[in-house]
Amino acid sequence: MTTERQMKKTICCVSFWSYPINPRMRRELRVYVKEGYDVDIVCPALPEGYEYEEEEGIRVHRTMIKRKRGGIKRYIFEYLGFGFLATILVAFLFCRRRYKVMHVFCMPEMLVFSVLFPKLFGARIVMDIQDPTREVFIAKFGVSHRLILWLIEVIEKITCKLADVILIPNIGFLTVYRERKIKTDKFEIVMNSADEGVFKPLDYTGNRDGRFVLAFYGQITERSGIGFAIEALPELAARIPGIQLKIVGEGEDWEKIDALIDRLGVGPNILADKRYLVGQNLMNFIADADVCIVPNPRNPLTEINFPTRLFESVIMGIPVVAARFGGIEDYISENSIVFYAPEDKDDFVEKIVHLHRQPEERPRMIQSARDDLEEHRWINESRRLVNLVDGLHQN
Repeated sequence: MTTERQMKKTICCVSFWSYPINPRMRRELRVYVKEGYDVDIVCPALPEGYEYEEEEGIRVHRTMIKRKRGGIKRYIFEYLGFGFLATILVAFLFCRRRYKVMHVFCMPEMLVFSVLFPKLFGARIVMDIQDPTREVFIAKFGVSHRLILWLIEVIEKITCKLADVILIPNIGFLTVYRERKIKTDKFEIVMNSADEGVFKPLDYTGNRDGRFVLAFYGQITERSGIGFAIEALPELAARIPGIQLKIVGEGEDWEKIDALIDRLGVGPNILADKRYLVGQNLMNFIADADVCIVPNPRNPLTEINFPTRLFESVIMGIPVVAARFGGIEDYISENSIVFYAPEDKDDFVEKIVHLHRQPEERPRMIQSARDDLEEHRWINESRRLVNLVDGLHQN
């Protein structure tokens, strides 16, 4: 007789991000549960001070490896250490539950090796590439480590061959893999859309208390562009009375950012929260923003990326000012966003001043952006994901 456990759809996920910190992982696992899957997730230990309430349908298996920010040697140690422990834990779980589908969140791509044991017994592999390791490595460490870059590319090609389905978040990634001569017949696009169960439309009216609020959230690092935005604040403050920059996020460079704020004397214009906020807490923090900024500097990753912040801001009804990159232009038009030339502080300032002086443009921009992204709402992207995984599970 077939037991209830044998009839239940099961899936095992592996991620170098600790659950539930990564938004893409969090959204996808919750979709699996909603669609009747029993989910196991193997991931590192949570950071200090981070609280997590257990969720029905998701069993979290944490290794002793805890992610810490550091140099290249620290990253290599964590990748190898977590990969080794994940391989053992996945094999143990597979012997108990016999998953048909293994979902590996990358980066790094080498995590695909941790699910080879289940693959030997017929499990199918979903390789979910949120960011390509090569582009992230160059953005963080430059191109001087050529041997490591070569090794990353070799691992990338091997793991892409091992996977049955490869998920990527936008068209720009597909172009990069084609340029690297990787066959793209397994590739499927599931965009990093916002969770509309959390991020909800706001009736934008602008601040009535004389403030003009810019919002930045994400990782606080030099490569995020937050330093660029702070350097523009003195000129913005001279031209826009009551301007305020809200910053929220964790990161390795808060000490440098604090020093920059002190040096420029813009502390009164900044409201910062150094925690990693998600969901309703994040929405509450940025809900009174007049503009969301995406000040990414130019590097191989930002050239192809479409930031999730754009989806979230558009859903809430907050206009966006962003550096002009192809990964964004693939999906959103000039009428829907205010672009500025990457790393051009004067252009950045002018575009924000223009939005401040022309408040009547903001509702039109928001509606245009919603029209541009309508087909890529999470309700549609999640259905595409479930159809792909259901197909693997049934075969």
